[in-house]
Amino acid sequence: MIEDFTIKDGIYLVRGEDILDLHNNYSFTEIAYSVAKRRATLTWVRCSEDRVPATEPLQLQLEFHGVTCF
Repeated sequence: MIEDFTIKDGIYLVRGEDILDLHNNYSFTEIAYSVAKRRATLTWVRCSEDRVPATEPLQLQLEFHGVTCF
């Protein structure tokens, strides 16, 4: 499996120099799973609270390809 991110301390999505706090700054909104395409997609949206930096992405998705067990 090829990964271009890591999960740190169970809540931070780390990719290169970017560190996104999935637990405090984002709300999990959806999981989509396609058996036919063997793909799972997890979606989060940025919280609208003032404490969340406006520079963080509005939405993020993690997409897993070649899923054989879910």
